[in-house]
Amino acid sequence: MLVLAAVLACSDAHALQRVQSGPTLELGVGPALGGAPARFAVGGQLSAGWWVGPYDDDYALGRFWAVAVTGRADFEVVSGDLRIAPMLEIRRGMDLFVVAPHFFLAGGPVIGLGDPQAVGATGRIGGGVKLRRTPKLGFTARLGGGVDYLGGKVSPAVGLTIGAGWSSPVR
Repeated sequence: MLVLAAVLACSDAHALQRVQSGPTLELGVGPALGGAPARFAVGGQLSAGWWVGPYDDDYALGRFWAVAVTGRADFEVVSGDLRIAPMLEIRRGMDLFVVAPHFFLAGGPVIGLGDPQAVGATGRIGGGVKLRRTPKLGFTARLGGGVDYLGGKVSPAVGLTIGAGWSSPVR
């Protein structure tokens, strides 16, 4: 609960921190659930964005807001259908030395490349964490869920990914 309160707080920066910003990139794969009726899928995600916030890059410590373009692709194993969701994502997070939790809200179109092909919309919410191995690189885990509206049907959209992430302040 203390970490959640720290991530969501909007207080001023500490003495060692100054406002910084920079690029962020994440890539992950994992299981998913979606479609109507809901079916198991294997998914992948790629996110590229920009973060800003009071940050101390010597200690990797600070809160941040980020905007990212996130692409998610889910392949339904049994039916062979493919769903692609290019989304705009807003994140709020905090780097805590080696652990960086964040929460996100995302939305955008969803494209079904099954039979029949269709275009709809998706909205998702979730959270993730990065375990830093270096000041810029780390392992990531994300869990997100929401709804897809595709082909006149509303269906669940749940995805878990494990992967890698990179971020760095611009100097």
